[in-house]
Amino acid sequence: MEEENILTDEILLETDDLGEIDFSSLLDLSNPLQFLAEKNKASEGEKYVVFHLDEKQYAINSKAISEVAPSLPVTALPNVPDWFLGIANLRGEIISVIDLRKLWKKDTTTPNKTRLIVFHSQKHETSIAFVVDKLNEMVTLTAKDINFSAADFEDSFPTFFGKAEFKSHPLYLLDIDNILSSLTLADSKSI
Repeated sequence: MEEENILTDEILLETDDLGEIDFSSLLDLSNPLQFLAEKNKASEGEKYVVFHLDEKQYAINSKAISEVAPSLPVTALPNVPDWFLGIANLRGEIISVIDLRKLWKKDTTTPNKTRLIVFHSQKHETSIAFVVDKLNEMVTLTAKDINFSAADFEDSFPTFFGKAEFKSHPLYLLDIDNILSSLTLADSKSI
């Protein structure tokens, strides 16, 4: 019993805002210090890379991104959907290049100067790059900053998992694994 009181005292000393702690949940936890560490980490937020596509701003969790690269020569492949631009050689690694504009059926023109956001999907065991108009910056978003409204994502769920405000503009948050899971090269009409 004394050990339990010591843990509770340590938790109280390490926490600035006691109003955020649900003490009843601590009784059910095998490791209350780990619980608080995870809760504090979640309140600090996660970093997202913000990019532009047309006039809208989007963001991808920075943990998913391997690097940002300038445009590369892309080798087109036959019999693939138009959103799959082809493959590119990035320092000896072959990456698939996807045009989000075409994937989302936007009727706008890709600017001459673009960037590639490269990421490696562990789930799909592949490296992929999205063509984006420009990068903006990295932002930190907490769970409180992220909203989800079915009306915002009617035509695009599960591509997006949330929306936040960024410099007084909506910021759409992409779910990389769900985007990849929704892609199929067998039929250019399937997305």
